[in-house]
This record gives sequence, C-alpha cells and structure tokens, in this order.
Amino acid sequence: MSEENKAKVRRMVEGFFSPNADAIIDELVAPDIVDHNPVPDQKPGVEGLRELIGVLHDAFPDGRFTLGGLIAEGDRVAARWTFQGTHRGEFIGIAATGKQVSMAGITIDRFAGGKVVEH
Repeated sequence: MSEENKAKVRRMVEGFFSPNADAIIDELVAPDIVDHNPVPDQKPGVEGLRELIGVLHDAFPDGRFTLGGLIAEGDRVAARWTFQGTHRGEFIGIAATGKQVSMAGITIDRFAGGKVVEH
C-alpha cells in the first residue's frame, strides 16, 4: 500500500497545475480532507483545496511543483517538494511583483479508503 500511496502523492503534486487537476482531486482527495496548514481564509475540505489551487494558478500561471523525494510509512506519505513560478497575480494579499519565486516544503499526507484525508 505504501508504494501505491506514494504514486498517488506523485500524481497529485505533479498534476495540480495540469488541465485535469479537478479530476485528480476528485480521484485522490477525500471531500472532507483536513488541511493542518491552510493559507489565510482557506475554506475547509476539498472546496478549500480547489480554491487554493485556483489562486495559485492565477497568481503563478507558469507555476510548477517538483518532487524531491517521497517516504512512505503505513498510511502516511511524506513529500519533499519545491514550487517555482512568476508572481503575476495577487497571492494572500501580496500584489503581483513579476518576480520569480521559489519555495520549498515538506508535507505529510494520510490516506484512508484510497484517498488523502489529512494534509
């Protein structure tokens, strides 16, 4: 199951900026997902995730996530990632700067019933 969950996390991270992001979310994310690190004013559940991805698309239209590694243990997958894009639209109250941005992070997703239920 761990390898299967790693593959799902890879699909999610790499697919968030793809044309089929909504289908990937429907397939791999539970409707009542709990996000333990939401951006300011992010709604709960999958609705909040969809809005966040939309905001990221608007603010960083050329944005992309790159995975640096995955570790799986039981029902959890830890992912190390980087995000890069050009700041072309407002993001969490910050007006567009036109500058390249890069951020790195580690997330841990917990699976139940084949879907991410905690992030």
